[in-house]
Amino acid sequence: MKTDASPLCDGKVRLRPIEFVDIEMVRAWRNQADVRSRFFHSEAISAEQQRLWWEKYIAADGDCHYIIEALDPELGPRAVGCVALYHIDSATGTAEYGRLMIGEPWARRSGFARLASKLLIDHAFNRLSLHTVYLEVLADNEPAIRLYESLGFRRAGKASHAGSLRLAVTAPQRARQWTS
Repeated sequence: MKTDASPLCDGKVRLRPIEFVDIEMVRAWRNQADVRSRFFHSEAISAEQQRLWWEKYIAADGDCHYIIEALDPELGPRAVGCVALYHIDSATGTAEYGRLMIGEPWARRSGFARLASKLLIDHAFNRLSLHTVYLEVLADNEPAIRLYESLGFRRAGKASHAGSLRLAVTAPQRARQWTS
């Protein structure tokens, strides 16, 4: 059973738990050169690698991977990307945020990443009762860093990947950031 991987919605975007039928769509998004270049492992993913990832994901209780859907009143929900919380540890009150991508080119720079991130971080603090969400990002990924800092993430310790930054946000930081 996945850690509280229920759908999340704010009226403009919905995060729904990933399903097996989504994995080829996610792989296609992830294999786009401009998307791949923003991941630590930037090689193309094969169908077999994606299937093996799925099997590991299903077995991992501390991971919640979501499909980001744009909610259009005329067209209905349309999958535009994905995001995840993983390494969820209720004992330490922490989780890692990541795997954010807006895979549909038409949906980029439209605010979906920000809306989805806010939903997921609120979920981490308010429903999962975590106190810290952390991430690692490539140091040259300035658009992502700007997004994360606007959500209250600040530099926090040493990153585990060369050429990356470790950022974290705590529940009180996030509340101050979003109310100002």
